[in-house]
Amino acid sequence: MQLEKLFSEMGKMFYALSKIDGKIADRERQEFLTNVQSELKSMTSIKDRFGTEVFHYAEIEYDYLAYEGIEPESAFESFLDYVDKHRSAIDSNWLKICFSSASNLAKCYYGINDEENKILIRLKKTLTELQ
Repeated sequence: MQLEKLFSEMGKMFYALSKIDGKIADRERQEFLTNVQSELKSMTSIKDRFGTEVFHYAEIEYDYLAYEGIEPESAFESFLDYVDKHRSAIDSNWLKICFSSASNLAKCYYGINDEENKILIRLKKTLTELQ
């Protein structure tokens, strides 16, 4: 499993969670960036061949999807497919950070709405199955 791809897929999940209600609020974007710098950075210090720390791939993917206006559901499905295919390489620390970061993102803008809650439920179910 390539860590670059894992973090890109995480960016898709965060994008889907931010965009599922129609638009990405500035507060959601800022919370995502805070998560990248605190939570995701703690997961690895590995750099790619260009010297970029691989946790930044989540941010790159998130911004790309937002720029392109990709459907949040397709981004989320891509993330779910990826983790399902690579379940043996995903550890419990990653699972904890992934769900914690997603929950924090959903809560940051007036709490968790119905659409965000649906994604969180699906995320928790998928991550629980990986344990």
